[in-house]
Amino acid sequence: MENSFYCCSFEIMKSDDFNASKLILYWLDGSDDDYDTMIAMYKSKRYNWSLFIGHLMVEKLLKA
Repeated sequence: MENSFYCCSFEIMKSDDFNASKLILYWLDGSDDDYDTMIAMYKSKRYNWSLFIGHLMVEKLLKA
């Protein structure tokens, strides 16, 4: 897949039109989705999953 933005940040970095803003937004968007999922898991009392998703969210924020 040339010049694609599919699921991997490496594809963003390999594209000809790489820019840091796109990469940062990629990780921030993913962390926003994970935050919503974490809250939903917490409200449904699935605490282990909530913690796991929260961990993923923090990793994505650090990458951003």
